[in-house]
Amino acid sequence: MTTQIDREAVAIGRAVHGAVTAAGLSLAEAAEQSAIPLTTFSRRVNGRLPFTFPELVRVARISGVSVTELATSAERILQSNAGPASEDRVPA
Repeated sequence: MTTQIDREAVAIGRAVHGAVTAAGLSLAEAAEQSAIPLTTFSRRVNGRLPFTFPELVRVARISGVSVTELATSAERILQSNAGPASEDRVPA
């Protein structure tokens, strides 16, 4: 069964991934430091589940960016019409 992936969830996941890696963190480190179980964090980064606002606040804090910067990055990703979400999955 194929799940429809929300474009916005994919975009914010990509923005989070970019912020986390730019901060020099692995996804596992970011998940631990933001108190999100790794499997959940991976699903959120891949756009399969949306991030909650409190989670975005924690991720922004550990990444050294603001929530506004994450949202702006996600908006740019949406506007660029990056490829299909299923091809852009990020491993945990």
